[in-house]
Order: sequence, then C-alpha cells, then structure tokens
Amino acid sequence: MFLDSDDWLEDFAVEFLLDMQTKNPDRLVTAEFIMTEYDAQIKKDAKRDEEIMILDSVEEAVSLWWKARLQYIHAKLFRADIMRQNSIMFREGINYGEDAVFVFDYLHETDGVIYSSVSVMNVLKRSDSATRKPYEQRKLFHDYPQLMIDHPDNTENVKQKLREYHTEMFMNELKNALVSRTDAKIITYLREKTKMYLNEYMNRKSIIRRAMIYIIVFMPVTIAVMFQRTVRLIRRLIP
Repeated sequence: MFLDSDDWLEDFAVEFLLDMQTKNPDRLVTAEFIMTEYDAQIKKDAKRDEEIMILDSVEEAVSLWWKARLQYIHAKLFRADIMRQNSIMFREGINYGEDAVFVFDYLHETDGVIYSSVSVMNVLKRSDSATRKPYEQRKLFHDYPQLMIDHPDNTENVKQKLREYHTEMFMNELKNALVSRTDAKIITYLREKTKMYLNEYMNRKSIIRRAMIYIIVFMPVTIAVMFQRTVRLIRRLIP
C-alpha cells in the first residue's frame, strides 16, 4: 500500500482491504477514497454503502478506468511477490501520471480488479500542490498514456480503449488551458497531442460533440478560448 505523509486511512481500512485481498488473491484490490481540500471548512463524509465491481480482464478495467479509480495509486493493495517476480516498479523519468502507469503494469500480472465503493482513505489536496498546477512544463515531458498504449502485452482492443483515454486526457487538459492564462506554446502542444488519435475518437461522437471538439482543437486560439469560456460559464449557471 502507498500512503503519502499527509494522507490518512480510515481506522478500518487495512482490515477491510486485507479481507478483500484474502478473498480475491489474484486480483488488484482497490477501494474508494476521499479528496480532502487542505483549507476546506468541512471534511467530506466517507462512503459506507458498498457497491462491488469486478473486472475480469485488462480490457474491462480500461473500459471502466475512471469509475474504478485506477488512474490513482491510492486505496489499493499490491502484492509484493507479484511486484518482485515481474520487476514492477515506478518507471524512472516520469514526472506526471506515474500512478496510472504503475497500476497498469501491475494489472497485466493479475486476473483483474475488485473495487469497493467504500471510502477507506483520505487524500489531502493542497491548493499550492504541484499536481494542482496543470500546465507546469514538467507535466509535459512525458505522455504517460502512450507508455500504457505501448505495453507489449496489450490486445488491439485494449490499445484502442487506451487511445481513447489518451485523447480524453489531453482534451481535458486543453479545455482547462483554454480558460486559463496559459502559454500559447502549451496550448499548441496539447492540441498536437489531442490530434494523435482524434479521428477514431471522433467516429464515436455525435455531430454536436464533433463540432465542439473541432472548435477547441482546430479553430484559432482566440475563438477556441471564447468558446470554451462560454461553455464553462453556461455549465456553471445551469444546475
């Protein structure tokens, strides 16, 4: 289990996760966690109503990557013998997204995932944290979804789902960049990354969705900025 020095576990967490591991020894065991803002006045309540999700393959896991919280290393148990036997470690030189790559490498050596919606961990988020500054250059040095796509044991279906994940991730970064005071070079970089697998990604979208994507990816930056800021404002005004 990985635990940062400023995060904390619920008092039942270790027993809860070990019980899941005992019953599912060959699966990646993961549960829900709470993102707690450092300066928040009220801490979010932990989820106690349990929903179990079982994913029997890497393909199923990638399909539900966000829902099963697999992009984070929080609230998971990793078997030391699996890590040793397969030399699974954090890859050197990755400054952002190393959690997702580690989890994905480990997942390839298991029989799937078992996820519980019960919150077992609290992750403290600080407003001045490096991970809360989305356009630092250090985050752009590595395209971590591409490292996942290039895993030698991936099936073609897994690669396709990861290409969609890659596009979604960079598109979200691009949207945030357009409504922030971000350097034009970074916007250009994010657009290029978004375009890598955009054609197959667009094939699965509605005409309206395609038009919105076209504006933020291909239109002049000034138009894209105005459009995305308007979309963001409308979403805030409409409950």
